[in-house]
Amino acid sequence: AQLSEEEFDIAKEIEILIHTIQAQNPNVSISFTKTEDAFLLRANRSLALQVFTNLIANAVAYSDKTAGKVVISLTGKGNGYLFSSENNGMSITQEYKPEIFSKFFRTPNAKQIRPEGTGLGLFIVKMICDKYAWRVWFQSPAKNQQGTIFFVKMPRS
Repeated sequence: AQLSEEEFDIAKEIEILIHTIQAQNPNVSISFTKTEDAFLLRANRSLALQVFTNLIANAVAYSDKTAGKVVISLTGKGNGYLFSSENNGMSITQEYKPEIFSKFFRTPNAKQIRPEGTGLGLFIVKMICDKYAWRVWFQSPAKNQQGTIFFVKMPRS
């Protein structure tokens, strides 16, 4: 079955996602910066939104327990866009980095923080990114030996 594709502004969709996730997590500070007025993307809307929902919800869920902070950014880069989602929680240790996008994989830290997780979120993100030839990667620690930042690079519509 062929998935329908449409052109939509990913920044507007991300703003809606952040609003919803923020309402569910009032104790976490979420900021969003963007460098352009519109970020037109051509994709299946619900698949694309699954990527950003998973990355933003994870950043919030695994942010610092007492002073959670998540920084989302969308930047125009030449012929593409760069999305990033950074938090100030625990870092992903070196030994687990190669496994992060594997099906059902969860780090011991993640299991402690959120016992109910399935280990499918990042696997789904990777599958969707692969389908659209988007590049997804992460850096952990993000800054000052703390947190993680996930990136998605997408071509312009």
